[in-house]
Amino acid sequence: MPEPVWLFMAVVALAAGFAFINGWSDAANAAATALPTRVLAPFGAAAWGGLLNLAGALASVELARTIAGGIVHPASVSQLAVVAALAGAVLWCGAMVFLALPVSATHALVGAILGAGIAEGGVGVVNGAGFAVIIGSLLAFPGVALVLGFGLAALLVRVAHRGTAGAVRRWLRRLQFLSASLAALAHGAADGPKAAGVIVLGLVAGGYQGGLDGPAWTRVVAGVGLGAGTALGGWHLARTRGVRFLRLDPLHAVAAESGAGVVTLLTAAAGWPVSTTHVLAATVVGSGTSRGVSMVRWGIAGRVAYAWLFTLPGAAAVAYLTFFLLRTAV
Repeated sequence: MPEPVWLFMAVVALAAGFAFINGWSDAANAAATALPTRVLAPFGAAAWGGLLNLAGALASVELARTIAGGIVHPASVSQLAVVAALAGAVLWCGAMVFLALPVSATHALVGAILGAGIAEGGVGVVNGAGFAVIIGSLLAFPGVALVLGFGLAALLVRVAHRGTAGAVRRWLRRLQFLSASLAALAHGAADGPKAAGVIVLGLVAGGYQGGLDGPAWTRVVAGVGLGAGTALGGWHLARTRGVRFLRLDPLHAVAAESGAGVVTLLTAAAGWPVSTTHVLAATVVGSGTSRGVSMVRWGIAGRVAYAWLFTLPGAAAVAYLTFFLLRTAV
């Protein structure tokens, strides 16, 4: 018998809220390179980024299945655990955005689902094989992105040396609009399905469906939330990611955004979750190191890395406690 409808409504509302905060905190992913190089004005970057995030979220489906069934066994948890997971992820990401600290919404969501699931059913609810794949993906692809960012920047430098300064500047500005668009579309394709996947998890946990293929409206809810959050912004984080790591010129911005977009789109199509924040930061660092290791401000990059390191266990702990609080209240 399906669980109460109001619990599932809470799942949908919290998933939309999580997608909104995700878009808000990751608005800087498109702005971090486009704004410092003045290719896009803040308002134009926000509106265009929001539309592309929505488009990417509507087109991507594979990741939703991974999130719905790859962390915990859906039939082994209740909707209350899904509510606790989303509440924990929202609380963690919201606190980081309020404090203007970098946060990986992907790490927060994975940790929160894990923490809430264990709180309800113990470690036996964890999908060991699926979780191992997810952790492997989260750890491996930032390294791939770093190498790709370095390689693309080195290639663009070689090509640029063959042209006149004026022609190179004109082409780089056009290319950066395309690369920023690619990064925003990839962000939607990678992060929209994660919120949709939690709704699917709620559908299965609540007894409303048996499979992991979510209806189209789950992607619409996630995409609208993500796009709205991106459009409204979080521009204060752009300084941390785009400016303080290194001084970006258009050439290295194109390399960073293109590398991030390629890695993110390919992993989304394969159903492998990655942190879009990690991937873009890695391509920014890779692109910067092509000009010399000293060009990257490693102290700031290290502090950002520490913040990300604690996200998964921190969100897991918050969701774990939230489950018991909700169970007592309900």
